Amino acid sequence: MKYLMDRDIIGKRIRMARIMRNTTMKKLAYECGITSETIGCVERGKNYPSLFTILAICNVLDIDIRTLVSNNKIRLDGMKWAE
Repeated sequence: MKYLMDRDIIGKRIRMARIMRNTTMKKLAYECGITSETIGCVERGKNYPSLFTILAICNVLDIDIRTLVSNNKIRLDGMKWAE
């Protein structure tokens, strides 16, 4: 069975971490080596961030990747996934 990360939840967690660290999307994007448009799309849940993007954001914001992706899986058939 295939699973996808919940991009809305990941985006909200990234936004929360960014705001808690009092940084802008532009500054975060610069430090991650990506565009502020990419950060905006990720935070709004408009696209799935690549692994590179997730790792870069976690590194810059000093958060563990598990903080973003834990319990954030949904089954493709629409049923919630539980561990």
